Amino acid sequence: MPNKKIMCLLPAVFALTSLNIFIVFQVSALKKSVSFLEAKVKVFDERLSAFLEQEKEMIENIDKKISLILNEQEENQKEIKNELERIKYRTDTQFSKTVSMSKTYDAILAEQKKKTVDTAEKDSAFIEAKKHAAGMYGKNEFNKTLGLKHQALYSYKLKFDFQDKNELSYLNGKTFEVKNVPFA
Repeated sequence: MPNKKIMCLLPAVFALTSLNIFIVFQVSALKKSVSFLEAKVKVFDERLSAFLEQEKEMIENIDKKISLILNEQEENQKEIKNELERIKYRTDTQFSKTVSMSKTYDAILAEQKKKTVDTAEKDSAFIEAKKHAAGMYGKNEFNKTLGLKHQALYSYKLKFDFQDKNELSYLNGKTFEVKNVPFA
């Protein structure tokens, strides 16, 4: 008969052997789970890397587009600045010409006014000629019935003859004549 001590230890050995077998199966199952999880993590890492690469390319494209837009805006600002400078130059030039024309026109008006006043004061025949002209170019009573307050003179021929150089000098020596008078 086997030894009592061995018999006592036999259930413990079976229990430990069973526990060892259980642990080996559990370790094997855990290794399979770890391999499965590592495969999943690898797939996840690959997908994440691909996604991050796509995002990087998209961000680079966006950066390029932003750079192009900024460069275009900078060029547009330069064009606008140049156009504003051209407009300012043209405006300054036009203003200078306008001032010059205004001075010339004022001088002509002043001279004409002086001549008119001097002539009117010195020549009483002017008033008589004016009365005579009013009768010649229409009757004031008739004009009033039509609601007209003024009379208009019509020139059949107009000749420009300036003594000094001014803004209208390009017309100097030119004559304009009406060939066909519609109301004659």
